Amino acid sequence: MHFGIRKKLIGTLVLVGLLPMALSLMAILGIGTRNRINTAQNAYVELASACSHAISFQLESEVRRLNFVAELPEVVRFIQQHNNVGAPAATKSQRLPAATQAAPASAKTPSLASLINNPVARRLRLITADKLGLYHVLVINRHGTVIAADVRPSILSVRKTWWWKIADSGIGGTCVIGSIFSDPITGLPSIPIIVPVVSPGSGVLLGFILETVNVSDLTYELQLYLPQTKAVAQVYDRKRNAPVFVLGNPDQAHLGRQRYIALRGGNRSGWIGDLLAGCLIGDSTVKFSRMSDIIDQPSVVPQWSIILSQSSQDILAPILRQAELVALAGGMLIVGLFALGYVISKREIIYPILRLREATSAVGRGELNIRLLSQDQEDVMFRRDELGMLARDFDEMTRRLAANVRQFEQTAKAKQRFMDLAAHELRSPMSHIIITTQLILRQLANAGMARPAPGEPANTPAGEIYKSLDSILKNSRRLSKIVTDLLKLVQEDVFTIKPRRDPFDLRQVILEVCDQQSVFISARKQKLDLVMPDTIPTMRGDSDKVGDILANLLSNAIRFSPDGATVRVTVNVLVSGHIELIVEDSGSGMPDEVMAGPFEPFQTGADTMQHHSGDAGEEGSRGLGLGLAIVRRFVELHEGQIFIRPLPTGTQVRVILPLDPDADTPPPVQQRS
Repeated sequence: MHFGIRKKLIGTLVLVGLLPMALSLMAILGIGTRNRINTAQNAYVELASACSHAISFQLESEVRRLNFVAELPEVVRFIQQHNNVGAPAATKSQRLPAATQAAPASAKTPSLASLINNPVARRLRLITADKLGLYHVLVINRHGTVIAADVRPSILSVRKTWWWKIADSGIGGTCVIGSIFSDPITGLPSIPIIVPVVSPGSGVLLGFILETVNVSDLTYELQLYLPQTKAVAQVYDRKRNAPVFVLGNPDQAHLGRQRYIALRGGNRSGWIGDLLAGCLIGDSTVKFSRMSDIIDQPSVVPQWSIILSQSSQDILAPILRQAELVALAGGMLIVGLFALGYVISKREIIYPILRLREATSAVGRGELNIRLLSQDQEDVMFRRDELGMLARDFDEMTRRLAANVRQFEQTAKAKQRFMDLAAHELRSPMSHIIITTQLILRQLANAGMARPAPGEPANTPAGEIYKSLDSILKNSRRLSKIVTDLLKLVQEDVFTIKPRRDPFDLRQVILEVCDQQSVFISARKQKLDLVMPDTIPTMRGDSDKVGDILANLLSNAIRFSPDGATVRVTVNVLVSGHIELIVEDSGSGMPDEVMAGPFEPFQTGADTMQHHSGDAGEEGSRGLGLGLAIVRRFVELHEGQIFIRPLPTGTQVRVILPLDPDADTPPPVQQRS
């Protein structure tokens, strides 16, 4: 596929405009995405660490406060009193369907009114008064029975709960921060915190203080750290492989957990992995590192992690918006520059080139007076640039070409005048000399002066006269032939002379030429082998020039074939509408230097100054080397082809001529191998 200069310019402008913008967008998207993801990653890690610290600090503060309550003397005495008090089984009105637990046989279950109407319960209400109902505190004796509460409790015994079993496992009890459960009092998800109450002197476990912390209080703490982000926050329990609670889109939280689990396995793939995963997370472990400083008893804490996650699409939204703005601004700039560049290139490049093309076509048609620039070398289309220099060179070329054509025409006219003069001034004297010499020879014979017989000495007066006259006649004929050949070669110029297009009988022309050359064939005792069809289509052309073609070829074949040899002439009518003339001799062949350029004038293989053209009857006689040059010129005038190839003994010359040169040009005839 070939593209014109307009398409190439358009393609170049588009490439120059789009490539920088594409590279800029790639840089913005690539570098911006990396920086954005890395920045968000670091920010989320810091936020997750702050959230985990806030949660651990809040829960540890509650443990500290409960431990303070557990160490109050009145609380210790209250629990000691209730550890030794028995009670009958709870009445039907005191039982709650799922939460009521049976006390030991020796224990007495206190009434619900007594649970909230005692000094310890009143103190508990003072502790939770400012918690807006998000916190509730129970006092439990050694047997797991609730003996005091800030509000009416929904359970009376905790002996079968999992965190009771952990808290009651040691001599002095265990502090437990449990996982989330549904608070029977509020029906909301809450976190239990159990602090053991021990005897001040012996350290014996007396009971427990149970506080339920509503999860919404923790979410409030998390929301304080996430005002400027769209991240989803969740507390993930590593031991249970489940979320404790989620703050935000559940689907996004699920992706965040999957990414967290994958990264826990060590599959750290950098920002590219976060981009491909479609989710970015920041995580931090909730560490209860101050428990040993807060409480003397051993503690059991949950294995939690704070996970902040956000989709990559949301994180990259500012980058994408920036890229869109750059693309829009760049596109508008490119369109403007493209339009400007196209107008400039069309005005400064395309139009001058089209004008140069039109001027070149005009010169090809022979209009040599065409000029691109005005006389003052200034033009509104051509500037002082490379195209302007080309226009000036073009004008200079046409001026020189016009001058050369005028000089050529003058030379052609002078040549024509010379040829006219030569035709008269050279041919007429030579004809006169030949005729006069022939007349003298006839007069001598009529006067009785006999020509010496062959073999007789020619030193007699009559012999000397005949010898001189024969030499004059021979050299006059030789000079006449040279002049005729030169005039033919110069006069039949392919640029000025057009051959005739007359119909003629080619077969008759061939027979006449062969008959004319029969005298020389007989003198050399040679044989002419003519192979020609009985009928040949009528040919259109110049019969004289076609006759000269065959005459020159046949004359050369006779001259360079030995005595007694056979000269072959073959005529074939080709299916392509051409006539084929083949002339073969039996000589020694052409020298290599002649085969390199056999159709060049004066190409004889020897010094032309030492030529001895003689008659065709003289074997090996060489002329000026004009015969094949004339043949080629006449063949080209008839739009034909000529080929020469050596034979084992001799040379073959093959001429292909169209029967009608004005007909449609047939496929070219190939040289035979």
